[in-house]
Amino acid sequence: ANVNDRSFVGYSDSELGAILWDDGDGSIRDFRLRLWRQLLGLPDGNTDDLVAEPASDTAFDMWSEAARDNLMLLSSVTRFTPRDSITNYSQFKSLVDEYAAKSPKEKAVALDEPERLEGMQGQLVLFPTKFLGDQSKKTFLHKLMESSYLTKPQFL
Repeated sequence: ANVNDRSFVGYSDSELGAILWDDGDGSIRDFRLRLWRQLLGLPDGNTDDLVAEPASDTAFDMWSEAARDNLMLLSSVTRFTPRDSITNYSQFKSLVDEYAAKSPKEKAVALDEPERLEGMQGQLVLFPTKFLGDQSKKTFLHKLMESSYLTKPQFL
């Protein structure tokens, strides 16, 4: 698991590392299959080929394609989805604040065909590598910590 400054602020992200042992009953393999199906949005059924070679190019391509497709879908529905064209925190915060200030009715209209989100496949979303790329880390973290952005729901 990663240990970083965000993990210690108390209201941000964190990660957990775990080691699991299989006693020969296939429980870990079954867990991996269920997890992969959930993350990739696959129906229940035979996914043995997914875990036969989890480090294969085919498996990597499947994960990458699902994450990329979901990012494209989210970006086409909402203006505030992280994307490469949002290069600094002020720009991102402006988009989030603009949406948060709307009434529930205005929020519904502000989304571009939100019913398309039903097409999301699983829970993977590619994180755009240039998102907030012009923002210095120290300035960004200070602004983020001083704001109430992380301490209240933004998109309800």
